[in-house]
Amino acid sequence: MDADGAPRLGRSDKCGKQGFVKKSARVCQSLDGGNMRTWDPKSPLPHRGTWLLEASAGTGKTWQLASLVCRLVIAERIPIEKILVLTFTNAATAELTERVRQRLIEAIQALDQAIETGVISQDPVLASLCATVSDLRTQDELRLRRLLGQAAVAHFDRATIFTIHGYCQRALTQMPLETGQPTDLTLTAEMREVYDYVSADIRSQAHSHLSVEQLNWVAPLLNELTYWVKQADTARV
Repeated sequence: MDADGAPRLGRSDKCGKQGFVKKSARVCQSLDGGNMRTWDPKSPLPHRGTWLLEASAGTGKTWQLASLVCRLVIAERIPIEKILVLTFTNAATAELTERVRQRLIEAIQALDQAIETGVISQDPVLASLCATVSDLRTQDELRLRRLLGQAAVAHFDRATIFTIHGYCQRALTQMPLETGQPTDLTLTAEMREVYDYVSADIRSQAHSHLSVEQLNWVAPLLNELTYWVKQADTARV
């Protein structure tokens, strides 16, 4: 609820793609100069600074993000491959990728409808993209926006929607010389093989450079190190 008791507005999937219902929970807000305010999905887009999109579970964060990407591509004319979208898990990445693509398709359909029939979508975000079709200049702009949306869908494989670790891996593999990484760098979720390799390498180096007396002193430390590393791996899983 707002301070004045009025509920904020948020999208509900229960009402369908065009449905907007009142929510009692905090929905989508932006952070601008330290002041929190209700986020309007069709308001002017921020071009500078850091913005925070905050909402409870199930109130439409993914929908808002997909709509923002759609507006950046179609209204701001930013190529889809120039927009970086990061999330935390592979499942969230897959969902967000599909939602962004679907939102672009919905925008193209709304623009088609506005151009051909003059009927504007009831979805406030899509309506803001269609604006008015009362003059030829606006018609030309709508056709251009439709082409931008179609180009984004046609080249959607270029979209940069990643998990944080996936994007980091991509950056490292694309710039191996700048980062000092091997060109065949791979990311693994199973660390036990890495631990075993490092442990074997340490033991090999120790046997090559240490005397028998030194090995007898180091061996218990290596065994303890191996034990705790594997314990940490088990706890992580």
